[in-house]
Amino acid sequence: MSELHELLTLPKLPITKDYYIKTLQYYLSNGIPATYTLENVIEYNNTDTGRTLNLTTNTTPLHTLSRSISLLSNGYNTDYLKDGMLNIDTVDDQQATKLKMYPVTKRLSSGYEFNEEECQTILDIINLLFEYGAGWNFLDFENKTIGNLIYNEGIGSVTAVAASANNTILLNNIYLRFVEAGIATELLFRKVEEVEWIEEKEEKEIEREEEEEEEEKTAAATEEQMNKNTNNLDIQEQNPADNQSVFLETPLEYTDSSLITKNNKDGVMMDWESDIMHIAAETVLSSAYQEDNDKECINVLNIGFGMGIIDAFIENICASNNDKKKYRHYICEAHPDVIARFENDPIWSKNPNIILLKGRWQDTLNTILDQGDIFFDGIYYDTFSEHYNQDMLNDLYDVVVGLLKPKGVFSFFNGLGADNPFFYDVYKEIVVLDLQNYGLTCEYKLIKLDSSAENCKKNNGDIVWDGVKQSYFNCKYYYHPKISFM
Repeated sequence: MSELHELLTLPKLPITKDYYIKTLQYYLSNGIPATYTLENVIEYNNTDTGRTLNLTTNTTPLHTLSRSISLLSNGYNTDYLKDGMLNIDTVDDQQATKLKMYPVTKRLSSGYEFNEEECQTILDIINLLFEYGAGWNFLDFENKTIGNLIYNEGIGSVTAVAASANNTILLNNIYLRFVEAGIATELLFRKVEEVEWIEEKEEKEIEREEEEEEEEKTAAATEEQMNKNTNNLDIQEQNPADNQSVFLETPLEYTDSSLITKNNKDGVMMDWESDIMHIAAETVLSSAYQEDNDKECINVLNIGFGMGIIDAFIENICASNNDKKKYRHYICEAHPDVIARFENDPIWSKNPNIILLKGRWQDTLNTILDQGDIFFDGIYYDTFSEHYNQDMLNDLYDVVVGLLKPKGVFSFFNGLGADNPFFYDVYKEIVVLDLQNYGLTCEYKLIKLDSSAENCKKNNGDIVWDGVKQSYFNCKYYYHPKISFM
């Protein structure tokens, strides 16, 4: 263990600025990176042993600090952390990917109570580490983030278990600081990616680049011809979740409770989402039947048919109010297998109130937007193989603003970062900030998922993810967004 990591095991109590801030400042200012990991230490110590270590995790100083605070608050001994935290004796010589933490021993009958000065010092330590470039989203040897070590399930769903009121406040403040760091970092990276770096070029460099450009064109033409023969193989090898073109050519399969990719068994949609979809249907239609709303026909749009779960709820709401207001239910779907499922089911295909928009929403909705005669009381978005920065932020929000009625409501399936509760909390706030730039406000409703995939996965009963290769939602709660004009 490095001296920096050892310092952050908080071996000296009480925690004072005079000792901890000065010592930390000394290490950082003398070149020890705030991102220096325990895995780096192990690899350095084994450079002369001939061992092949393929460590893939990143246990940073912030991980050590977070683990120490959590253990102290709950009355555990952190002395063992100074001996290494990572038990090198358990590391396999060939593939060092499994690391073990030494056993935790009880030291206190109750948790250590941090006083106000100690709480502030800890926050100052965290701020100093971030100032020197500490990361927010690294996974340590237990595949935990710094946020996971403070809260296991996210600030929106649980209350910290702490020995005192001060500790509870401290844990909340630390978690919020971590979320804040995640938001700031993600927004900064986004800005950096937008910067065009311009370099001065010598005349000879320009001439050489022109020659290389001609050679590249020739090579590209040859490669294009070769790709025509291997396109099908490439499609099979690529991940449908990462590439929409690949997904649209990937065969899908309907089971009794899910829609999955036929070959890889990746979950596209599952019926555990039904409760969420019911609330979503009520949300997007929440302004449609208000007394002060206009008397014209209601238009509602769902982007991504999938299993038709939300569309069934939309139909129930609209059909039950059809005597008050007529409605048109638009469904946008691009995958040929899903379209075939829709068209072969008379419940959907023969319904005179439903209008199927075949193709990518980027094409079909822009056509409606250009026509300028159809606007929606409610819009819902739930697609597969699309990504927030590339699709929602860059294109979808523009379309929503153009198609939504002044009192209309927009919502989407919020799985952003839902593979980790800490990431989920960060991206929840990023969405709020992004929507403000479009004149939209976002309110979240916290929904407990008592029968969620995470719960069922741990129980040997009705296992939701049975037969599915990879889960796409790993939180026990759901942040349901309701979005409207400010």
